[in-house]
This record gives sequence, C-alpha cells and structure tokens, in this order.
Amino acid sequence: MISESFLCDFGIDKRELMALEVGKNFLKENMGYHLEKEYQLAVEKIKAVTKKSSNSLKVNYHTKFTNSKFNKEKEIIFQIQKAIYNRNKIRLKYFSIRIQGCSERIVHPYMIYNYEGFLYMAAYCENNNEFRDFKLIRIEDLQVLDEEFVNRKFDSNKFMEGVFGIFKDKEINIELKIKYPFSIYVKESVFIENQIIEEIGEGDIIFKAVMRGKPEIMSWIKSMGANVEVLQPKELREELIEEIKKLQNIYL
Repeated sequence: MISESFLCDFGIDKRELMALEVGKNFLKENMGYHLEKEYQLAVEKIKAVTKKSSNSLKVNYHTKFTNSKFNKEKEIIFQIQKAIYNRNKIRLKYFSIRIQGCSERIVHPYMIYNYEGFLYMAAYCENNNEFRDFKLIRIEDLQVLDEEFVNRKFDSNKFMEGVFGIFKDKEINIELKIKYPFSIYVKESVFIENQIIEEIGEGDIIFKAVMRGKPEIMSWIKSMGANVEVLQPKELREELIEEIKKLQNIYL
C-alpha cells in the first residue's frame, strides 16, 4: 500500500473509463437509479486509483419528464431488495387506479425494474393468485414479513415478453398504416421484437406486430393523430372511433 501497488491498476482502459463517465451523466439526468450518488462516487474512486484520464466525450442527456416522487421510491427500495434476497413476503397498502382507492395485499417480490423513469416491483399477489406489477410510488405502506414464500421460478423475460408498455393483458394482432413523416420515426425504433414493417410507397408503411398492453397501444396510436390508420383488429378500430366521438362531443 505504501508503494501504491495495492489496486493501483486493474486493467481498465480509457474506453471503459469513458463508458463509466458517460454513464454517470446519463444516470444524473434520468432520475431512475436509486444508487446514482453511490455510482458517481465509485467512478471517482476508480479514476483516482487508476490515475488515468478518461478523455470522455462531452455527452449530455436531457430528460423532459421526471418522477416527482423519486425520493419516496428510494425510501422503500432497499426493503424490497432485502425481501427479494431473503424471499420474505411483503404486506402492501397499495393505491389502485381501478378501484380509486387503497387495498391491502400480501405479495411475493421477485424483481424491481425501471420503466420510463418509474420503478416497479414484479411480484406474485396472493389476493389475485397471479404475477402483477406494482408501481413503487403508489405503495402507501410496506411491511416486510418474517414469513418466507416458496420460489415460483419467476422468468423475467417471459413476464415481459410481447409487452408494449407496462400492461400485460391478452395479445393483439396489430396492423397499422402509418404516413410519412411518422413512418420515419417508427422505422427508427424497435417497439416489439416481432414487429414487421412493409414499405408501401410515398414514404408510408404498414406496421404489423403481436402485442400486449392495449391501453398503451391505444395511447401510442392516438399520439400519431391523422397520420395513422388502424387496419386490424376490427375491435381496436371501433374502440378508436368511439374515442374520436367522445373528443368531438368535448370540442365540437
């Protein structure tokens, strides 16, 4: 340690150090990682130990929307992580949009993940006898119980398979006609792994995919306005027509 040989260099190169630096900027702006400060401190320690300059590119990130209750999430995330590790059940007092109020339930936590700046817990709900998502900022009260749960061999990939957003309802065969220039934005993105895009001339495309999560699919379609036409399924097309009628009643 006196000769500065202890951990003085563990093989990290400038490209890897640059990746750590850029990641630090990304986490700072995106408000989605509860250990962001600890990560920044770790990067500074690595830089000090390696005595290397990252010569990092000046890459900045800008997030338009932020989570207004991120600190509330941070207060309970460590309790959830500990429960996941020890396989302890959790008692929740959870606000449900569907019932417009709070309900108490016992859950078996398996995973915490980030979606659009918000943290969610994937857990098996004893009340509903199925796996569900719980948005952390909607947890009014949380108590980790001493009782352990039996592992149900949770598969995170299967849990998220085919999901467009966060809702995990039945699969829908989607077929959309999308006009230029919105077609360009769609072609630049992978919304779902099974998506198929067909060019039909004048910059327009046909978008086909099998998806779950109708509320967010509908929101995405409506965001494109008159630049998109729902070709299939018929039920989704009719639901969109009803939504347009409601808007007409409000604005016309």
